[in-house]
Amino acid sequence: MEELKAWSFLVSSSQNLEFTTIVAPDFICDAQIPDLLKKAVAKYRYPTDSGQAVYIEIPYRELGNIVLVFRTSWASTKYIGREEDEILKDPQRPIPFIEGMVLKESIRDEVVAAINFEQIHEQLVKHYKDFWELTTIMPATPSKSFNLLKDSEPSRNLILKRETPLTIAQSGIQSRSKSWQCLHTILDTSSQSVGVCSVAFSPDGKQIAIRYYDQTVRIWSRDKEKLDTVWSSWTPKHSVSSVAFSPDGQFIASGMVNLWRSNVIKMRNLRTDKDEEFSSNEQGEISTVVFAFHPSDGKFIVSGSHDKTIKLWVISTRQIQHTFPGGLDRVNSIAISPDIKILVSGDEKGIINLWDFEKGSKIMTIEAHKKAVNSVVFSPKCKIFASSSEDGKINIWDRGTGEKVGSIEVHCPVNSITFSPDSSILASSNSNKGITIWNVETEQQICTLDEHEEKVTSVAFSPDGRLLVSGSKDGTVKVWCRT
Repeated sequence: MEELKAWSFLVSSSQNLEFTTIVAPDFICDAQIPDLLKKAVAKYRYPTDSGQAVYIEIPYRELGNIVLVFRTSWASTKYIGREEDEILKDPQRPIPFIEGMVLKESIRDEVVAAINFEQIHEQLVKHYKDFWELTTIMPATPSKSFNLLKDSEPSRNLILKRETPLTIAQSGIQSRSKSWQCLHTILDTSSQSVGVCSVAFSPDGKQIAIRYYDQTVRIWSRDKEKLDTVWSSWTPKHSVSSVAFSPDGQFIASGMVNLWRSNVIKMRNLRTDKDEEFSSNEQGEISTVVFAFHPSDGKFIVSGSHDKTIKLWVISTRQIQHTFPGGLDRVNSIAISPDIKILVSGDEKGIINLWDFEKGSKIMTIEAHKKAVNSVVFSPKCKIFASSSEDGKINIWDRGTGEKVGSIEVHCPVNSITFSPDSSILASSNSNKGITIWNVETEQQICTLDEHEEKVTSVAFSPDGRLLVSGSKDGTVKVWCRT
């Protein structure tokens, strides 16, 4: 083997953090794309065969062709300074430990000396020991180049298992910093639920409510990293509904189908653990619920239904105060402006309606999309709202005039959208298994997060904007951290 320069890298998980790039070559860190490595090795999460190393070439526009040579093993307790040598778990699954090297030119031989991996392992383990205790994702540690070593004993060479070259630009890796990384994956191992249809942060950001397709609702506490059941599945019937916290964090609500096959709103008082049920013998499933705490008129739940109506419920009496005719078809999503003056609804025919919340009268109707409107949301600090649709578009609207002031092409159905608290960015959950982060002002894509295995159904920002939670039909909920 001729003399070649290489840089070490390490990708693994810890007791707190998901699959992350821990060490990356200095030139990759400088380009702000350390997640290129995580993406490239993501599927190699089981130990490499003895005597082998994986070899992948990556044609990358900004860096030129780069080569990865790596091995996977299970992370060991020895790596974090313990005397025993046992496999680390998180908490049940073994943790993959992917260590390797990056080169800027191809290796012509079919082998590489094992001594090189012994050398980089010594460098990487100390960084993994520090990483193990972290609770917040930090930038990858840059590694410097070294010369690949040869070994006089051919028996100590590793056979290179050459894989098909990767085109990272087509795999969702974005240049100029991904800026979000997965902090936690919440998997409900106690249920055979068929996926997550809605997620929501509590107003204090300490809890996440999760609504499953089988009508189970659970709350995940961030401090305890524990799932608690609010409601278990009532009937074998699957239904889709949003889940919502009240503005004061006292209540949680979701649409349900009860044992008598009636469509109801289930609400729990989280301070007393007392449940309430709101029922009007509706014919259609309740697809969406939101709380509206008006400073003078009182506390309400607003529901949108497949019976093409929107209902305003008084929490104290559980009675309907007003029924809005929803539009041309079943109502998929509703949102209330931050000042509690306007209600917006999106329906199955692509129509958006704006309502005067206090008067209960319609303000205007907008033919917004060519297909179903899946989500509507108000910007917290701007006079705009956004809608997303099965037509693969996110449209941005002036709430006063109803004029379209922006449009984003996603090129696949968009299931859910959410604004950051400062209104500067918007996140969308897509049917192509991805989440996209957008700059609202420029309408440009910032990054794509694509670690779910099935379509992403729901996204929500934490109240401080530092975290993003996503729910997927794959049954997992992921908590993403802005880095």
